Formats: sequence, structure tokens, C-alpha cells
Amino acid sequence: MKRTLVVLGALVLVLVTLRAALVGTAPQERGAIERLAGSALGDRRTVAALSVEAPGGARWLFARSKGRWRAREAFGAFLDEAALQGWLAAILDARGVVVERDPARADAFGLGADAVVRIGLHGPKVLDAADRDVVLQFDVGRGAGGRTFARRAGADAVLELDRDVLAALGPIAERSPQSGGAVRLPALVDLHLLAGSLEPGVLGFREITLERRGGERLVLRRVPGDDGTEPRWTLAHDGVEEDALPWRAGGFLGLLLRGEAIGFASVSEAPALGLEAPFARLVLVPDAGETIVLALSDRTAANDGWVWNRRTNLVLHVDATTHAELAPDAAAFLRKEGGNPWERWLRNLGPTARK
Repeated sequence: MKRTLVVLGALVLVLVTLRAALVGTAPQERGAIERLAGSALGDRRTVAALSVEAPGGARWLFARSKGRWRAREAFGAFLDEAALQGWLAAILDARGVVVERDPARADAFGLGADAVVRIGLHGPKVLDAADRDVVLQFDVGRGAGGRTFARRAGADAVLELDRDVLAALGPIAERSPQSGGAVRLPALVDLHLLAGSLEPGVLGFREITLERRGGERLVLRRVPGDDGTEPRWTLAHDGVEEDALPWRAGGFLGLLLRGEAIGFASVSEAPALGLEAPFARLVLVPDAGETIVLALSDRTAANDGWVWNRRTNLVLHVDATTHAELAPDAAAFLRKEGGNPWERWLRNLGPTARK
């Protein structure tokens, strides 16, 4: 029995020593818990910009402008506010256990130069200050089993984090658009056609006017119901006004509220993309707030198109299906035959959230 206990004790000692060697941290340092942000922010949790740098070539800057987060590398496109705020909160709240202090072992934790993602939190002088007004900068890597490790700039301690601060960025490799003129998209960009266009809480329109070059002028209007009944829709065209099929009107609204672009272009390219003399023009009157004007280009040789949201001054790249859905004729709203052009929006097959 005594011999058995001695053997077990020796085995435990070997396992402890082996774990210490693998982790690389002296026993008295293991288990130390630190905030990822440390004391960099103090009690101030306001951040004016975030930067991301990754080995795959991604160099993103997200900055607040007039109360909204926007992406510099997407020509100022809006970011998904909820996703951005959730990611920032995860960074500020993250804590980790110190697992290493030897810089030579960085590769073991995904923190080698060929794999690390560098994230920076910046103050309001990010574009002007020589040091980019850095408040906090840290490297993040993936270790064995998908564990997330981080190390603050200028520090030795490697932390195993209690949450995944890389998840919000998706695959760090940049996504390439289908045709020229658009940029590679950073993570968290809000691709909705009307991103940043509607007042908070507005989910509908009172009137939609569509004018196509050389074609008819359509005016889709919502008529309030009497005594609590559902509103109906009418369509004015060719000098007459008649009831529109409600499921067609609903599908078209679904497209406007949930439809997405596939990329962006600089507003300086609008003339070259045919947006100053557009194929079609949509004027949207929301339940509250300012009128929204969308200019739609002709279909391109690549079988796609461009939309200029004049409210946000963003130029959006759209695929062939979305291009066709944005420029219907009167029959699409009036005739039961022929199928619903916006069926996918009624079936919830498109994006369900509007940011």
C-alpha cells in the first residue's frame, strides 16, 4: 500500500511538472486573472475608433461619425450597430488567465507574426495624431482546440480569454466582390440598401414612387384601414388608380427593408456607373423622417447593377436579381398571374433583420 502511494505521488508530480512545461508559466504565476483592457481605459468606456490588422491583408478602420459607426475601407458604409457594440463590449469585458510570459513561445498560442490579428482601440484623434491616438492595442490568436489568446502591446503576459473576441470578425480573409469598382468588404458592414436611412423604429412607407426611363410612372400608396381593419395598397399608373395586391406590395416592402447589396463604390464613381442619369428612380416616403431617393443604374455587362442612396450618399453594388426586383412594372402589383417577383421576401428567405 505504501509503495502504491509513493508511485501515485510520483505520477502526480510528473503530471504537474509536465503541465507547467507545456503551459510555460511558473506555478506562482498560473491562475492570475487580468482584464484584457487592463487599466488603459480607466472608467472611460468611450471609444471613437477601432482598427483591425491581419496577415491576410485586412486593414480595417471603424470610426464613429455623427453618432454612427462607419467603415473607412467600404467608402464610409455603415456598420451593423448591434454587432459592433456587442463586439466592443466583449473586448472591454474580456478577462483572461495568464498562461505564458515568454515571448519566444508566442507561436504556441497563435500569436506568431504569420497568424496574429492586431486590434486597436483609438480616441477621437485617430486620423490626426502621430500615434493614431491609441488607447489600447493587443494581439489575438487561436490556439489548440480553438482557444483564444491575447497579449497587450508592450506586455509579456499571454492571456487565455474567457470569450472569443475574434468571432465577430468572421473569417479574417477579405471577401472579393463579383465585379470591378467595389472594395473588399470588412467585417460588420451593414449591407442593407437602406442602412442608415430610416429613423429608429420606422418599419414602413406611406408612399413609393417609381419612375423608369422611357416607362410608366408608378405610385404605390398605403391607405389606412377603417375601424381597425388592415390597410390596403393602391397603385396609380397610366392615369388610373386601382387596388394593388397586398401580398405583392408587402413583398416589395420586404425587399426595400431587408434587401442587401454585395459591395460598395466611391460616390465619385456615380457618373461613370450611370447613376446621374439612372435607369430608374425610387422615391420612398417613410412613416416618419425624411424622404429617401434611390437611383438605379442600367444593368451592366456583368449582369448586375448599382444603387445610389441619395439620403446616405452611398453607392451600393447589387446583383441581377435585386436589380430586377427594384424596377417592376405595374403588372407585378396588379395581376395574380405570373408569380410574385418578391416571393423570397414573403418566405423569409432573405435577411430578416434591418440594422
